[in-house]
Amino acid sequence: MNRQEEIKKILSELEQLKLRVKDADFLYAVNANIDFYKSLKSIRKYIFWLIKVAPHLDPKKLLEINDLLPQYDSEMHEQLMVVERKKFPGLIKGIVNALTEFIVSSNKDLVLLSIGSGSMELERQVITELVKREFKNNLIFIADDKSPLAHKIARENLNSLSAKITFYSTENITTDFLMGVKKKTNANNYTIVQCQNNIFALDKTFSENYFDVVYNSLFKHHLNSEQTRNIERICLYIGKNYFEYDGYHSFFQLIPQSLTAWHSPVLLNGAILSGLRYCSKNEVLKNVELISSQGVRCDTRFFKTSHYLLKCSKV
Repeated sequence: MNRQEEIKKILSELEQLKLRVKDADFLYAVNANIDFYKSLKSIRKYIFWLIKVAPHLDPKKLLEINDLLPQYDSEMHEQLMVVERKKFPGLIKGIVNALTEFIVSSNKDLVLLSIGSGSMELERQVITELVKREFKNNLIFIADDKSPLAHKIARENLNSLSAKITFYSTENITTDFLMGVKKKTNANNYTIVQCQNNIFALDKTFSENYFDVVYNSLFKHHLNSEQTRNIERICLYIGKNYFEYDGYHSFFQLIPQSLTAWHSPVLLNGAILSGLRYCSKNEVLKNVELISSQGVRCDTRFFKTSHYLLKCSKV
């Protein structure tokens, strides 16, 4: 299927979805996606949309194509994974380096929890680097994602490291299950436990400071305001340390993203609509102030790729 045929197919599916939608906010997201895909029929139309339409969209009501049409979830995960692997623009380099250095400097066995783990490209890069450095301690990565498809893609993505990794899978991980996993870990081994726990109820399962690190990457912008506050509270409660990596809004960054992903209507949708949903730099800093006021040590870094890394520590 060529690019124009794919755009036509997606538009047809969105128009059919529109006929079934009753919720006003969801309808707004569907219409915004229809306008977006109509603009992709030519560069001239897309530039007009980018300059005249995009700045006026309500970021709180936007959704990406795989949120509206789940059949595109696999394609979105796989294409994003390919981009994350590239050295340029180094989409997840900031958190890969930070997490790797934290693990190495800790120099002990750790249990880490990833919220919305997706394809686990982040973990693949971290483990690859740790293998190169001959890291000697045991690491248990808990990969929490509601999508079974994401877990499947993650396993395939980590296949090249299969000799170094022990996999476990459970629908809902518990402290008893994790205790059993810990007893089975071998020296110099990387353990991954895939689960589908409700992320907004993790504090009901795990006690305060249970995990050495709780982290998320390119995830938080998918949440609404209430969910954002809840997930921060939960992560800061169950984790001794909290790493948050996401984008901040920059209109100028939409241009290189457009050039990079123009060939793929699905990936372009994810890149541009995510960019429009990102919070501003000032909003990131205000949130850091709020977290710091709770007695949590915070370190924030902004990257030229329009991403930020927030590291929080209570100990």
